[in-house]
Amino acid sequence: MIVIRRAQYSDLVRFSKFDSQDHVKEFFSYKTLDEHQRNFHSEDVVYLSIIDVFGDAVGYFILKLDVNGKSIQFKRILVGYEHLGIGQDAISSMENYCQNKFKANRIWLDVYEDNHKAKHIYEKLGYIKFREKSEMNKTVLFYEKYL
Repeated sequence: MIVIRRAQYSDLVRFSKFDSQDHVKEFFSYKTLDEHQRNFHSEDVVYLSIIDVFGDAVGYFILKLDVNGKSIQFKRILVGYEHLGIGQDAISSMENYCQNKFKANRIWLDVYEDNHKAKHIYEKLGYIKFREKSEMNKTVLFYEKYL
């Protein structure tokens, strides 16, 4: 059982440690603590903490609120290596949070075509591919889900 809550500034130190894990490097660029701290204060960026049953932050989301307020870009999910496997529950909880807190009716994301595990999870959770593009010799797929 996990809980999603708005992240606190003090959570950012832990988040930057999640970014440096070996299993992350293939699909995510490393975000420094300074980058997290700058982004945290952006009006259109929302950090959410993934909290386990012991009250510890075991992962996080970065979301970007679209101008219209009804659509949210799901920019990042990262969990600690020892907590791999909670992603699907965390994503479902994040969707509920966005629907309840922001009254969002759409969440969209992009993922590299060769990130098969993530694509499988997104598709399993009802995300539908709506676009693709080439970027730096990689294909990026865009998925969306209407809530």
